[in-house]
Amino acid sequence: MKNARFLHRQRPVVTFRKWGRKGYSAFASMHRIVRIGTLSVAYLIFALPSNANHTRMTATTDTVAAPIKEVAMDEVVVSAQRAPVAFSQTARIVQIIRKEEISQAPLHDLQDLLKFVSGLDIRQRGNNGVQSDLAIRGSSFDQVLILLNGIPFNDPQTGHHNLNLPISLDAIDRIEILEGAASRIFGPNAFGGAINILTQPENGQNLKARISSGQNQFLEAAANSNFTFGNVSNRLSVDYKKSNGASQNTDFEIRSAFYHGQWRFDGGRVELQGGASDRGYGANDFYTPVYPSQYERVNNSFASFKVISDGFLHLNSTFYWRRNQDRFELFRDGTNTPSWYKDHNYHLTDTYGSSLNSWISTSIGKFDVGFDLRNENIWSTVLGRALDKPMDIPGESGKYFTLGDNRTNFSLTGEYTANLGNLMLSAGFLANHNTYMGRKWSLYPGLDAALMMTKSLKLYTSVNSSLRIPTFTDL
Repeated sequence: MKNARFLHRQRPVVTFRKWGRKGYSAFASMHRIVRIGTLSVAYLIFALPSNANHTRMTATTDTVAAPIKEVAMDEVVVSAQRAPVAFSQTARIVQIIRKEEISQAPLHDLQDLLKFVSGLDIRQRGNNGVQSDLAIRGSSFDQVLILLNGIPFNDPQTGHHNLNLPISLDAIDRIEILEGAASRIFGPNAFGGAINILTQPENGQNLKARISSGQNQFLEAAANSNFTFGNVSNRLSVDYKKSNGASQNTDFEIRSAFYHGQWRFDGGRVELQGGASDRGYGANDFYTPVYPSQYERVNNSFASFKVISDGFLHLNSTFYWRRNQDRFELFRDGTNTPSWYKDHNYHLTDTYGSSLNSWISTSIGKFDVGFDLRNENIWSTVLGRALDKPMDIPGESGKYFTLGDNRTNFSLTGEYTANLGNLMLSAGFLANHNTYMGRKWSLYPGLDAALMMTKSLKLYTSVNSSLRIPTFTDL
């Protein structure tokens, strides 16, 4: 150790003065002590008038002395409980990304936006929203429920398709992120949390369009429009992206369209939404680097109808349908395939659902009851049980589904919420039955509480049980 210190003292000391800008400059500092000095500089900038003839400001025109106009804004109502609740009265940890924040972000897809949210884990396979998996606080991508305007979007085949949403970032009004077990609020699959993506048709007429291009023949074109007819507000958005990819087999092409209409009447409203997307992409290293020529083509479409009535008894009835068709090629275009590779993997899932939620507000709190019915079908060449008769694969000539499966899930829910001064309480349950798991009913209770300590400090506690229905890939 003494020798080491002695050698250290014998090393020459060099004072850094400027960059050498030579490839070998770094070697000149080896075995030497480099002394670097820093200089702190403060700048004072004055804004001077550009024209001496400008009118001199007087006390009557001083903008600082101008009266301040206060504008009362409605508080955001979120879906952190079975019955809608003001954001300040939630008893759960909820994060909200508002439209203003979305529009100011230098991003063009939902996945890039969610990467900046604390507690979320986004694992992207390719850029521009090609394919991504999402997890909350250590959950898996199969344990997070994705909703679009309250409609569940999880795919029963695999969670890899959960973020295949047919909407562009321009159409999103806000995003609500609920952390922790939330099955008694949103139903099965909200195991680690739920993300509700909301769009809102605006009154009036407006149109926003953008187009961009870049390297590797990247092209993006998008348009978002709002138009109103009487009491009916409409939002329509379309989006197109393509690129040849920065490296081999990373090309993609994505088309999507989305519509959301809202008709308001005395005592309620009717909502209709629908969309479709078509995406094809080279899946180089997506699932394994052993086969770099993977390719995937995914078609997605959905529609929903919702009726909401207000009054002493609030009712929210919903009907929805979602289809996802997937073709996965381990060897793209069937080139250079080994003898053991017989054919690509084909899947088609159809999901139908309906729900009815009702609540009343009383002097002692809100009472909520509801039910949800969801049927899931899958047809496949590798998943499920043998079909009695092969089924044609839509859009594929000479290809047939030989396997399939079906299951139905039924849920009953109940919830009570109360605001007792600075204390907020929410207690409820989910009773669930799935035909794939036999005739047994399972109960999942939960309790949430929040205490407002100050205007800027709230304490939360939450105890909930939750469940996830296995995907057909899991089974």
